[in-house]
Amino acid sequence: MHLFVLITSLVLFFINNSNALSQELPPPSVDFIEPVITPSDLGLDQEIKATDFEKNPSLPFTGTLADDDIDNTEAQTDQAFFGEESEDESTQGVPTHELELDLTVTVSFHESLLNNPAADLSLLSEPYMEIEYRVKFLLPLDIDEHKKTKEIEAEYEVKNWGSLLLNPLADCHLEIEIPEFKGELSYMLQSSYTNEESEPDIMGAFKIVFNQDNKENHFAICKDLSSGISMQTQGEQEDYLMQGIKLVEPDLNALLMESLDLAKRSSVSLQIPSTIINDTAILNDIVISGTGQLTLDPIL
Repeated sequence: MHLFVLITSLVLFFINNSNALSQELPPPSVDFIEPVITPSDLGLDQEIKATDFEKNPSLPFTGTLADDDIDNTEAQTDQAFFGEESEDESTQGVPTHELELDLTVTVSFHESLLNNPAADLSLLSEPYMEIEYRVKFLLPLDIDEHKKTKEIEAEYEVKNWGSLLLNPLADCHLEIEIPEFKGELSYMLQSSYTNEESEPDIMGAFKIVFNQDNKENHFAICKDLSSGISMQTQGEQEDYLMQGIKLVEPDLNALLMESLDLAKRSSVSLQIPSTIINDTAILNDIVISGTGQLTLDPIL
């Protein structure tokens, strides 16, 4: 159930239990095991292939498409970006550079306007609540002409302002927990030539992919303003930060640092254009925006 719906239930609880003792409940368990679908469950003797989808489009996607499958669009994108002949190098040499990401994602909540059916940003009301996420990582890299990969375990900070709900009966504030924020970095150097006699233009190719299961636990801390009763509840997990990361320009999945001087600092500015996102569980307008920077520094 969406957190805003739960808050409505809390307000009704306060009205009907104005003399109850103040209490704070621990957050409910959020453990969830995704069911694993095996080929035998689907009546198949082997892994699901692209041709199986053509024969039976109702089959669920289980992530078993091979890297060399023509229907695997992610593999196609990697091949176009990193080059057909490049291969992952499992052995990391002595780090030559450090790659730093510093990204701020802002999510603002606005009361919906009935005369704003086209989601016009200029017609938005003042936000009644804002969430600010800051994601950072600093990774030492041995960067050369070979494609390499490295695990990411990013640091993050979450701040928020305003109230989920504020009226004469109750005041509800939001608390957010993110158990972890992991991903993977792929990187290499590339060269291009304007003509046979020119010096090569060195570029850094980076692909930053954060895990889709990087979810947020949202808790509502509500207080009855007349009796002082307090209660904590939890809604469904949210993914506002991941939605913001998908909107970053230039795309973190295929980012180039052009005209690199490997002896000097290089950086790329990142931007999240203000975008209204859909949340069918509530009627309010939700806007995501942000700024950041990706920096490559030589280790001296």
